[in-house]
Amino acid sequence: MTQEQPVDIADTYKQLTAAETQATNLEKMLDAFEAKLDSILQEAEGLAEENGHSDPQENSAEKEVTQDKSN
Repeated sequence: MTQEQPVDIADTYKQLTAAETQATNLEKMLDAFEAKLDSILQEAEGLAEENGHSDPQENSAEKEVTQDKSN
């Protein structure tokens, strides 16, 4: 017969607490990453406006169309 290990509630609680702490840290890192991406996007939009372009994504689409026509 197999013997079942007794469930250690205290150990399970510690593991759960550690996992929740790690999840909280990952959420903070994700928030910081998203903020950095937003900052980069705003900077790119500002540079595009300075160069007389309204939308950086539009500029890249125009380049792709121009390249396709030249091929």
